[in-house]
Order: sequence, then structure tokens, then C-alpha cells
Amino acid sequence: MAEGKKGGALGIAALALIAGGGTFAMVKIASSGLAPSCAAEAGPIAAEEHHDVPAAAYVALEPVVVSLRPGIGARSLRIGIALGMTDDHAALEEAQVLRLKDGFLGDLRAVTPDTVSDPEALPALREQLLHRARSVLGPGAVAEILITDFMMT
Repeated sequence: MAEGKKGGALGIAALALIAGGGTFAMVKIASSGLAPSCAAEAGPIAAEEHHDVPAAAYVALEPVVVSLRPGIGARSLRIGIALGMTDDHAALEEAQVLRLKDGFLGDLRAVTPDTVSDPEALPALREQLLHRARSVLGPGAVAEILITDFMMT
């Protein structure tokens, strides 16, 4: 029985390393300007006007843990999010953080099995979270979203 638990823990650790490496690679590609444009995607996110304002400060939120619906392959998702704030909006008030977490939880509860298992789906999730942050804080407040932690259990 101990061997089964040890194998499961190693599998979870391997998934965490793969997710972390994939996140690092995506951030590296996105920051190098080699990432493909999302303008061709349909839906409200693609129609959003992208701002080319660099982030002046980063605000790391407490990790969000959300229960996943059955069929995903995991019971919960823990995600760390950092907001790249523009010069005029370098700090967040407590009420803004609470509204952000509420919106993020709604978006994360709707993830599909593809979102959590396909590394190429992570940029779309990042765009969805960016769209949510801009809808809560205002279109000029957030320059980018960084996913700093992504673990399924």
C-alpha cells in the first residue's frame, strides 16, 4: 500500500514540475514577442482592445483554490496569479482584491478538461483572467496577468 501512495506522490510531483516548466516557457515566449497573436480567436476576449502599456508594478494575489467539476481528472486546482499593474493603478484596495477573487473563482470553476491538461490552453486561460481583471478594475488598470502557480490535486 505504501508503494501505491509513493507512486501517486511522484506522479503529482511530476505533473507539478511539468506545469511549472510549461508556465515558465510560455512566459518566456510571451515576453520575447514570439507568441502568436490572439486576434484571430472568436469571442469577447478577442474583441477586447489590447493595451501596450508596460506593467509598472506587480501585485501577487493569494493563491486561489477551486474545486473542479467531475470528469476533469483532479478534484481541485490551485492557481497563483500576479497582476501587472499600470503606472496609475499600482496598488489594490481590499474590496478590489475580493471582487477579483470572486470573478476569478467563477472563471476557474468553468474550466474544461482541456484547459487543465493541455499546455497550449494556458494562454487562453491567462487571457480570460486578464479580461476578468480588466472588467473588475477598469480597462487601463492591468497590463498583464502572470500565472505563478498551477497545481491540480
